Amino acid sequence: QQQQQQQQQQQQQQQQQQQQENGADGAIDSNKGLFTLPELILRVQASEKEVLRAIQQMHAVCIGGYFRVLESTFRQEVCNMVLRSVDQLGGNLSSIPFRDLCASMPEYSREAVLFAVHCFEHQYYDPSRSPTVALDGRRISKFLARHLLAQHPEKQWACGEFMDKWAAACPATVTPLPDDLLGLALKSTKNNEESLRFFPVDALPSDPPQRFRALFAAKKCWTLGEITPYLIDLEPSTGSSVEQLLLRFARGNTQADGMRVYYSRAAIR
Repeated sequence: QQQQQQQQQQQQQQQQQQQQENGADGAIDSNKGLFTLPELILRVQASEKEVLRAIQQMHAVCIGGYFRVLESTFRQEVCNMVLRSVDQLGGNLSSIPFRDLCASMPEYSREAVLFAVHCFEHQYYDPSRSPTVALDGRRISKFLARHLLAQHPEKQWACGEFMDKWAAACPATVTPLPDDLLGLALKSTKNNEESLRFFPVDALPSDPPQRFRALFAAKKCWTLGEITPYLIDLEPSTGSSVEQLLLRFARGNTQADGMRVYYSRAAIR
């Protein structure tokens, strides 16, 4: 019995030590089932650039050399907390002491804070090389727009209403711009009134024919400026430019005003 008690105490000590190493947020458990970058490259048989792009799209974070994907609710939570902390630290996006940022969020691990920083950073930030980090106002603007749209995914927003709520959510130093909604929201006009709804590119199929079917099912006619944000992510995997993809999967037409627009090659049934 005494031996069993000693084993239980040892197990508890190991668990406590692991929790301390993992951080206060409790989002990190063990390295079981996780992979390093070289292991990922070997397993998926892709280039390092392609793997890193996929890791970024999956919102994965590297902790102790191993990549893991944070749960979506937790990602949203820690990103919101970073923005609040930045505001409390003075709101200067160009020079934020990373140590102070971590200290203002003691309930989150350093790795979780760094993950949020990577979501908003102006350029790649390495804490070992610089004590301060610069955040990108455009990335913050897009994050907050997505958060607002995702809360009401089926809602058809009046553009004025959405812009007002979006501006109110942004830090004082960040001004939301219409271009921040490209690839995120679909605009339409009815009775001379503009509206928009949540339509993120990352929710669309990655297969080009299926992607075009989804795009033309959502909207019959697209300008080049409107459709490009919904196609540019296909360039690396297909080896084709946006213009080449349009030539293959869409039908172009030049309107009387000189505007080039694109339609489906086949009727959507």
